[in-house]
Amino acid sequence: MAAPSTATLSTATAPGTRQFWRFGLVSCGVLLLWVIGSAYGLGVNSPLDALLCRQLAAGSVWGLQAIGWQASVAPTIPNLLLLNGLPTVVVGAPCDGLVLYVLLAGFVLAYPGPSQRRLWFIPVGIAALWLLNVIRIMALALNHRYSPETFDFDHHYAFSAVAYAALGGLWLLWTRQTPAEATAAEQPAAASATAATGPTAGSWRTVRTGGGVALLVVLVLVSIFQ
Repeated sequence: MAAPSTATLSTATAPGTRQFWRFGLVSCGVLLLWVIGSAYGLGVNSPLDALLCRQLAAGSVWGLQAIGWQASVAPTIPNLLLLNGLPTVVVGAPCDGLVLYVLLAGFVLAYPGPSQRRLWFIPVGIAALWLLNVIRIMALALNHRYSPETFDFDHHYAFSAVAYAALGGLWLLWTRQTPAEATAAEQPAAASATAATGPTAGSWRTVRTGGGVALLVVLVLVSIFQ
């Protein structure tokens, strides 16, 4: 009686262990690509950054104009927002959202889930973060216009917290699938072998806890390299 029970437990927990190692390896791979890309002009302060900054500035100007403000970008500085001809916000590389896009894509690629869902979740998530960033820049421009004494705090802390909270919300949204669905998508053979019992809740809690720790490490390392 004891032998079948042990075999069943091993079979049920194996997929969770594999997913944990897969998450760690993919996360490290994404971080390595980020570091290499930064070294070759694809990271912070790169031409891609400059393009993102110009797009965000243009989108913010359009949004401010849509709600009735006389907004524009400076003729010689395309990432400088003007309100009524007065300078308000410079959209710089650290605020263009590139790090958020990489963290979102890296997490979705690393965390178990259906491959077809990844194809639309990553671009839709990046678009949502971009739109939130546009709204954030619009709010900062108005913040600078009406309450310049609180601008630095709102810029560095309040609005940054909102951006990372949105990223965390997208991470959570991606994980809102049952363990059986994730296992069936990433481990079809293991799913059929464990159809009678399914992965244990404890194994998936281990995966998610380990994943959270790994993501915290990624955030710290990204901040260091940035």
